[in-house]
Parts: sequence; structure tokens; C-alpha cells
Amino acid sequence: MNTVDMLVLYSFFVLPLAAVFVFNLLPRRVSDKIAVHFLTGLSLLVLISAVVECIQLLTKFDYVSFSLLWDMKAANASFFYLDLTSCVVIACTALSVLCAALVAKDSLRPEKKYSFVNLAVIIMLAINGMVMVTDLFSFYVFLEVAGICAFILVALNKDSQGLEGSFKYFLMSALATAFLLIGMAFIFMNTGSLYFVEIQAFLSKSYTANYFLFQLGLCFVLVGLCIKAGITPFHGWVPDAYQSAPASVSVLMGGIVTKACGIYALIRVFGFILPDFGFVTDILMIFALLAICFGAFTAMAQSNFKRILAYSSISQLGYIVLAVAVGTPLAIVGAVLHFVNHSLFKGSLFVNADAIERETGTLEITQLGGLGKQMPVTSISSVLSFLSAAGIPPLSGFWSKFLIILAAWLAGFKAAAAIALIASLVTIAYFLRLQKAVFFGKSREEFADIKESSVSNKAAAIVLSALTVAGSVLIPVVLSVLKANGLI
Repeated sequence: MNTVDMLVLYSFFVLPLAAVFVFNLLPRRVSDKIAVHFLTGLSLLVLISAVVECIQLLTKFDYVSFSLLWDMKAANASFFYLDLTSCVVIACTALSVLCAALVAKDSLRPEKKYSFVNLAVIIMLAINGMVMVTDLFSFYVFLEVAGICAFILVALNKDSQGLEGSFKYFLMSALATAFLLIGMAFIFMNTGSLYFVEIQAFLSKSYTANYFLFQLGLCFVLVGLCIKAGITPFHGWVPDAYQSAPASVSVLMGGIVTKACGIYALIRVFGFILPDFGFVTDILMIFALLAICFGAFTAMAQSNFKRILAYSSISQLGYIVLAVAVGTPLAIVGAVLHFVNHSLFKGSLFVNADAIERETGTLEITQLGGLGKQMPVTSISSVLSFLSAAGIPPLSGFWSKFLIILAAWLAGFKAAAAIALIASLVTIAYFLRLQKAVFFGKSREEFADIKESSVSNKAAAIVLSALTVAGSVLIPVVLSVLKANGLI
């Protein structure tokens, strides 16, 4: 491995870790002044590194293993493992942090930016570590670090709504932690190890007398991860956390945190490490269809912009869980692509929600209307995001939804595929309702003097929307490369 490759790989872990120390060693007067610029520059560096590594991994169809300060060739030495899926998550994380930093520039009070930057960098560090480790316990530790930072961020403003949303998130996270620890204990009792490779080796052997405990452990892990992801019926904390969080935190939560801490974990554990595991497929399928339908129909009944986006997230993440349940290579590719697409269109929508709230003072769609003329960038960005979320061709969201529904149909889950397709029509309905209520119609007199959002907000919305459009071209190219190499 050459020096350039090592610098790229080290940037995923060492760079955020060093940034935390450097940022906190600076005089507080200086760190307060440069906080957002510091986070913007850091996330941009990590994003560029992730894109470079993604291109290399896509062309080689291989993985990279490396260590930091020790010899990974020594007996029982630990190491980091990076494949294309992990690298994609790192890129999504850096992009979400970048957009959150742009939103924080104008939306966060100056005294809150110092704490926001520290917690956002730690979240990026934790997620990067989580996707590169090779054992279940380290995976859990990084997941918990990201979760703890997230529910502190939800209550960053220390207002009553933020504290309530954070408290609900904390309670559900604590419950998920208990499930995960119990599950890992049962798995360790059977396998004698929590390393992914050794768990897979255990499954390749004949089943033992205590195999029931292993299955029970998987059930606990499954429920714990579904709570972290906010999948129905464990979704109770999601709407309050999303609605009550500061705008920049909502962008971070909706863009990456819940997906990385829950959905990516489901993809990694039950899509790669333990694929085709009988009863897990049945449970995941039930949870997925519940989330898809419940999220979509409940979003129809909401009047708050952020709550609509929260329930929409529950529904959209249900599609990824459905793909994990199907478990075929085509379905897993669809899951990873929808993971990326959801980061793009949902991040964009939360950026737009911030722009609307700061200009109008409300997110109740019944009190809005006719903003399209005064806020054209926000309006166009919202339309593109809505269409992508609904799976309208040729936008990027179409390709991932199409792959998931096609994979379910080809795998024999025809009823599930039909339900997922019908739910997409409901998605179109509630997003059209939202778009019409907010941006179309006659402008209200009290909003006659409002203008487009700040430059930083527009930059975040334009970048995310441009990537959503670019995906309509890039995703078919990626799929062609994957098919040519026999991966789908």
C-alpha cells in the first residue's frame, strides 16, 4: 500500500480524532470564531478522501485492511476493514456533516456552535470507526458514541421541546443498548467470539445443542438495531427528535445518524455477516412492511413540515429493511443505493425546512403558501427531493426503489413488492400535498417581504439536489459496472 493510499485511509479516523484535540486546544475566543469554518473544511477533506477511495474500490472490487499504530500481521492483531459499502457510508457521513455545518452557520446561536462542532466531529469519527471495525463489540461501542452525541445535540438549545425529544430518544436508546448487550452476550456464549469472521465460521459448522441461544441473541440484536433506526413499531422517538432538534441537527440526524446507527448496522449484520438466516428474514419483512405503510399513511395526516419528513423517513427506511430481508445481491445493492439517496433527498428537505422556518417563523403547512416565487431555489430543491423520494424516474431515488421492488418480486416476495409499490404512490400524494401547501397558491400578506434563504443554506440545498439529479446518470453506470463483474 503506497503513501497516498495510507493518507486517505488514515484521514477517515486520524483526521477527525486530531481535529477534536486541535479544536479544543485553541483559545475559546478563536475556536468560537472559526467553529463552522473548521467543521466545513474538515468534512470536505474527509468527503474528498472518501470519494477517491470509493472510486478505487469500485474499480478493484476489493477491500482494504489496515492498522494505525501496530503491526496487523502479528498474532491476534486487530485491524480496520474497508469495503465499498463502508466507504459509501463514510462519504455520506462527511456530506451530511458538511451540509449541517452550512446550515449551522446562520441558524445556530454563536455560543452553541462550539458544542455543535465538537459533537458533530465525534459523530463523524464514531460512524467512520463503526463501519471499519471487524468485531461486534467494537461496532457497538462506536454506535453508542454516535448515539450519545446525537441525543445531546437534539437538546442543544435546552428548550422544552428539545429536552423532551432528547429524553425520548435517550430512553429508547437505553432500551436498545440493553437489547444489544444481551444479544451479544448470547452470541458470545455460543461462538466464543464476537469477530465477524469467527461468527460466520461458527454458522458454517454443524449446529450445537445451545444453538437456540444464538438465535435468541440474534433476535435481541435485531430489535436493538431496529430501535436505533426508528423502524416501526419502535419509531416513537423519531418524530419528536426530528421536530424538536435545531435545524442543523435535524439535517445531521435525517441525513446520516439514524441510518448509520441503525440501518447500516442492519445491512452489515444481517445483509453481509448473517445473510439468509431463516426467521430473521420473516421478522425483518414484517418490520419493513409495517414501517413502509405506517410511515407513509401517517405522514398524510401531519401538518408540520418536519413531522412529515420524520414519518417519511420511517417509510423510506422501511424500503432498505425490506431489501435486507430479501437478501439477494440485487436487493443489497438496492439497499445501499437507497441509503445514499435517502441521505441526499432527506438532507435537502431538512435544509429547506430550516430556510422556511427562518424566513416565515413557522413550519405548519396550513399557515404557509405561495412561497415558490419568493424562494425559488428552496422550491425547486424541494420538488426534486420529493420526486426522488417518491421514486419518479429518472431521478436517483427511482433506481434504488426500482431495484428493491424488483429484487423482492424476483425473490418470490410478490405481495411485499406490490405493497412497496403502492406505498410509493402514497408518498407522491403526501409530498404533493406538502409542496402545494407551502410553495403553490396565493402568497399570504404576512409573507410578502420574505426572500430566499441565506447563501450557505442555498449552497447546501443546491449541492444535495445536484447530486440527486446526477445520480440519475451515475447510478446506471455503477449498475452496469457491477453487472459486468457479476456482482448483481
